[in-house]
Amino acid sequence: IAHRHHIVPTWGRHNTIQLLLFHLRCQLLLLCENNDWGRYLVRQNSVLDMKTTDSTCHRCRNATMTNISLSPDYLLPVIKGKSDYRSYRPLILPYPLDDEGKVKDGGNGERNGLTVILIQDQNSKHFAAAVSVASGASADPRALPGIAHFCEHMCFLGSEAYPKENEYKQYLSQHGGKSNASTSASHTTYQFDVLADYGQKALDIFSNFFIAPLFTMSGTEREVHAVDSENSKNLINDGRRRWQILKDLADKNHHFSKFSTGNKKTLPAAAVDSGDDSSPHRKEEGNSRLDGILWSINDGEYDEHDKATFVRAVLLAFHKRHYRPTNMTVVVVGPQTLDELESWVVPRFGRIPDRWLEKNEGTVEGATEEVAVEKWAK
Repeated sequence: IAHRHHIVPTWGRHNTIQLLLFHLRCQLLLLCENNDWGRYLVRQNSVLDMKTTDSTCHRCRNATMTNISLSPDYLLPVIKGKSDYRSYRPLILPYPLDDEGKVKDGGNGERNGLTVILIQDQNSKHFAAAVSVASGASADPRALPGIAHFCEHMCFLGSEAYPKENEYKQYLSQHGGKSNASTSASHTTYQFDVLADYGQKALDIFSNFFIAPLFTMSGTEREVHAVDSENSKNLINDGRRRWQILKDLADKNHHFSKFSTGNKKTLPAAAVDSGDDSSPHRKEEGNSRLDGILWSINDGEYDEHDKATFVRAVLLAFHKRHYRPTNMTVVVVGPQTLDELESWVVPRFGRIPDRWLEKNEGTVEGATEEVAVEKWAK
């Protein structure tokens, strides 16, 4: 049996029982191309206690994934109904990748841990993707209510690879697509869909929002107005008003009581007129949480620009703390094959760094005191 499959088991060929077990494992290799369970079992290192020779047959060689450092960890197949015609492949990215798509530190560094679900829908004419971050308004620091919602807005304003602020939405609108995002108490979700032929480029733009967002100072100042405008529309919504009454009645020490939307008062990062900067705030004027923090770390004096700088610094710290691969789930669906979808997702989302665990952290640009900033962003 071993000769027929051209594979040499690590324990030799003298034990009949072990050889029969080995043959069963060889059969798993042959199942992997067409069977989800076979694919899952074969690609787990604990199941394949074998090595292959140079003469291994091509089906076995492909199944053993010789470049195991780049292959994800495959999860148990999705249990679906008989009428569900879609194909699924859940997986976890094992290692972080560098800009060239290679494993960082040779695979000896930290794990990536990003959860991915690939879905093939052969009847679909569109490609869609979503990223869910397991952090929402409940994680807002008390001093800056609405920072999670504000971070959601800021992620769409360009990245290092695509610095134009409107490039993402412009590309989607030109190719029959649309996008949206939402912030709940426990999750922040981003999603888009586009015509299937343009899915790869759209996914590349989308993924870079989480790899290296810009978070420019000018964008921070302008986007506060968008958050404030969204809150203004909520003021006349009866459902929102009832919801806020429940929040006001809740225990002030519970995260449910937090004001989740944010506005210009809770997020004072908007640009101000130069005439307003001449009179710094003093200790007696600092009656809010934010005023108290700024007074304590800035020698008792600060102006409106100091507030805007601090808000941006907290925004960066919040993103670094919560937008980590282990805290994110990616779902993509399209008419492409699962292998093609995997080839799109893994090299892109595998590059999302875990900034919170990086050893050599630089100072946050514009932060008055980095330690204080990260403390209040937790």
